[in-house]
Amino acid sequence: MDAIVAFFTAVVWLLGSAALGGLIVYLLMNRRLKRIANQLNSLQQAHANLEVDCQRKQRELKVEIEARDRKLAALSQAQTQDFKKDFNEPSPAISTQATQDEELLATLGKLKGENEALKANLFIKQQENQQKELEIGRLNQELKALQQNTPDALSEELGVSKKEKSLAKIREKALSFDYSNIGTASASEKDDLKIIVGIGPFIEEKLNALGIFTFAQIARFNAQDVEQVTEAIEFFPGRIERDEWIEQAKVLSKK
Repeated sequence: MDAIVAFFTAVVWLLGSAALGGLIVYLLMNRRLKRIANQLNSLQQAHANLEVDCQRKQRELKVEIEARDRKLAALSQAQTQDFKKDFNEPSPAISTQATQDEELLATLGKLKGENEALKANLFIKQQENQQKELEIGRLNQELKALQQNTPDALSEELGVSKKEKSLAKIREKALSFDYSNIGTASASEKDDLKIIVGIGPFIEEKLNALGIFTFAQIARFNAQDVEQVTEAIEFFPGRIERDEWIEQAKVLSKK
């Protein structure tokens, strides 16, 4: 009786530890996903605002550049016409015309400088926009990786393998298993169940997790016990009968 109490106490403790570990992993994962999602949303909003601002600036710069180009063309045309007029019709006010020409050249140079500055500013905005797009792409990849990193994968990173999870699930089923026919046994009474043809190392571990340790227990299987065991260890239906576990166990339990 003490062995049974100790067995069930150990099972409850393991289940509690597994549940607590799973909850902690889930909460950490959920918190990290929310933080990344919030950061991604902020960057996407900043990127959208920057793109709208960049497009507006591009339109304004384009309009301003076109206006200045037209003004430059008009100034150049006016200057050319004035030069032709002076050449064809010499004016007595040569000094005044020269001053006006210098002013026109200065204005033309200033407009060209401003035009280059506007183009440089536009290039900087485009570079910033590209950087934001790269950052959003990186965060999208990180978010995708986190979403793919499921609790099962995190459990394996923490050392909880699929095999251990399967055995823990069987130990949980053992709490409601009906031992009235086959009886109970402890690990200290354990037989080498692998001697039975059809029982490999992992199946033996599953049977032990279910509380089946001896040939005598298997020898007492009835139809209901076979059905219970098949379901609990997720075994192939009818396999226990085809491999004749019960007959083999009866022989082995008498040795």
